[in-house]
Amino acid sequence: MAIIRKDFTAYLIAYMSGPNEGPIIDCYNGPTHVAKLCFHRNEPLPPNLLASGNVIYLRYLISQFNDIVEILRNEKPLYVQLSTPDLKGFIATSGFETVGENEGV
Repeated sequence: MAIIRKDFTAYLIAYMSGPNEGPIIDCYNGPTHVAKLCFHRNEPLPPNLLASGNVIYLRYLISQFNDIVEILRNEKPLYVQLSTPDLKGFIATSGFETVGENEGV
């Protein structure tokens, strides 16, 4: 099983309008597009995938949007990962977090 990991340092958010549209977050490492986080209103979610250019597509429910944005705003460094062929993926911090580091801030 191959594990594909992509670090990223910047992101762009587009919140699409329309009955079947939702937010999309594009993740970049410098000028390189490494991942697209897609948010869907209904289950079942489409499968995660590795698209052309080795861009990782991760699928989440719209109810998880604020959780993901909270991670993007408050944590660093970050990466996305996708395993193949089972297509399980995630977004994660790249290092250990100190317990309570933001308490009382």
